[in-house]
Amino acid sequence: MPSMVFDLDDRFSGSFILWTSFIASVWFSFVYFPGVFFADSYDRWNVFFMLVKMKGHHRYIDTALPSLWMGLSFVMTGSKAVITFFQSFLFFYSSLSVIRKMGNFKGGWVIIPSVAFLSFPLFQGYSVFNEPCVGTVIGVNFLFILLLRKDGLNGWPEKILYFFLYVLIFSTIFGFRGNTITILPVVSFVLWRRFRAKKEVLIPFISLVFALVFVFSLPYVLVQWRHVQRTSLLSFGIAWETVQIAKRTRDERYDYYLDYAGRTKGATRKAMGNVEESTWLGFFGKDALYYHKVERPDVFRKIMKDYWRLVCSHPKEFVENKVYIYTRILGISRPLSFHPFFGDLRKKLAGEGVSLTSLRRKSIDAVFRFMTRWDFLRRPYLIFLVGFLCLCLSWIYFRKDVYYVGAFYSMALFYYLAFFVTTQGFEFRYFFPSFFFITIIAIVVAAKAIELFLVRLNERRFVGGKFHLME
Repeated sequence: MPSMVFDLDDRFSGSFILWTSFIASVWFSFVYFPGVFFADSYDRWNVFFMLVKMKGHHRYIDTALPSLWMGLSFVMTGSKAVITFFQSFLFFYSSLSVIRKMGNFKGGWVIIPSVAFLSFPLFQGYSVFNEPCVGTVIGVNFLFILLLRKDGLNGWPEKILYFFLYVLIFSTIFGFRGNTITILPVVSFVLWRRFRAKKEVLIPFISLVFALVFVFSLPYVLVQWRHVQRTSLLSFGIAWETVQIAKRTRDERYDYYLDYAGRTKGATRKAMGNVEESTWLGFFGKDALYYHKVERPDVFRKIMKDYWRLVCSHPKEFVENKVYIYTRILGISRPLSFHPFFGDLRKKLAGEGVSLTSLRRKSIDAVFRFMTRWDFLRRPYLIFLVGFLCLCLSWIYFRKDVYYVGAFYSMALFYYLAFFVTTQGFEFRYFFPSFFFITIIAIVVAAKAIELFLVRLNERRFVGGKFHLME
């Protein structure tokens, strides 16, 4: 009978997750060796090399923590593949652990949702994708793993250990992407609800403050240390919006509006022709706006003044542009782009002497084809609707334990809210953490429904018409 097959010792589920994650990370690190990289990945490598004066350029990006982790791994091992394996293992282990704890799957019941998660091509590829959003997801996963533990803290050694664990987790969550600050209200509420009646309530909150101070002061420290430039999350989005609004006015006076941010006369007009498919990703080029000029603080301040001057002069075009931006961000007018994963700088890796196998190429192409074929997965508004439906089902059937499902859904909403402000590219990689959180919810709800069906069919482990997600 089904329940007898899955009614194993609970230690089985922990061992299953550990070994399954290890085997999966070894396999996918091998398949995608040395990992999937794109332009921003190399920018982050260069930041580290520049900071230690090994090589690199003058540019500096807003979040330094990913560069430090990547660089230290490379210095210690001499290989870019090590951080890929490490990330892949943490991604699979933390994700399966969250699924297990959120769904209270014991024994063999953990196999069903684990297989569903591991079988999803996107997660296979993203586990080895050199992108900060994966680090953010791992951080959130481990936060929930700690929060879902049932035992208290005994003695100061254990409290000190958990303090540093929380600092590490919060630094990962908020230090890999600056946009993640929008989930701070959700994180604070989750912490308050989890510890509001317990003595150790101060430990997570103090560690959160400590981590935030560390994460947001680190760029300033490094700027002073190496005298490099610090960019703003808003610089490229504001420059792009300025160009787009100017284009909508159809006024020739704005054809040279931001030429000071380019390298040639007519750079603004050239940029106007490159802004349709993406945001600021598409309007940089040889004769358009120059990436390294736009990110300079003095140039950005000038762009901000010109932006607000244009907004005040043309409010109608500003509103039209915002509507266009929001419909693109939500995937209403067209699906989000998936090209950064597809164009993973194969030629650059090959130039470094890395042997790129046909298996690697076919695997990357398979992920791209999957996401292209099922393009509804790249429409955030549909994914959020699915998540809301799962939340409602959780409330109906697992009412007692719907809290963490709601917390994950809120995390997805608040995270993606940041991109309504910063106006970055209409790319799936920016949506990935929200997609991940909602997919976890969907897997847990679907697996619990299967478990509930089998248990009711067996008339075992079902009491009073309710089946709890967590004990």
